[in-house]
Amino acid sequence: MSSRPAEDPDLVAVDEALLRLRRFFRTPAAIEHDNRSVDLSTLLVVTAIAAEPAGEASVGQIATALEVAPSTASRLVGRAETCGVVVRLAGRVDARQSLVRLTPDGVALHERARTFRHARLRAATAGFTTEEKHQFARLLTRFAAGAGS
Repeated sequence: MSSRPAEDPDLVAVDEALLRLRRFFRTPAAIEHDNRSVDLSTLLVVTAIAAEPAGEASVGQIATALEVAPSTASRLVGRAETCGVVVRLAGRVDARQSLVRLTPDGVALHERARTFRHARLRAATAGFTTEEKHQFARLLTRFAAGAGS
């Protein structure tokens, strides 16, 4: 008979907390924006572009940010174009490489989504002190970096 190693109670607590968070992260297949349905992959494209300091990104940069193949990123950018939230522009150095920029509607969608997410986080951390929020942000960011590698 094999004996299991003793479980780390802190890891058990983190595991249980992550399982309880599944409802927090559950999202609909699409959201409504300006009386039309926008799928979440389009929102991810918008978020990836908004994270770029120049306010624009190549399809390759979007693929890297979303951790998908460039061909998949190109299809997702096409959907976002159809929704009117991004526009493709010729690259400044190489006209064959397009850059993708948010339209004013894309900027509005990004702001609306970020406001929604921040409101949910604000409500979930309402009982935290400022120092606890700081520690939580620091540790969760470190955890996410470790989990992503």
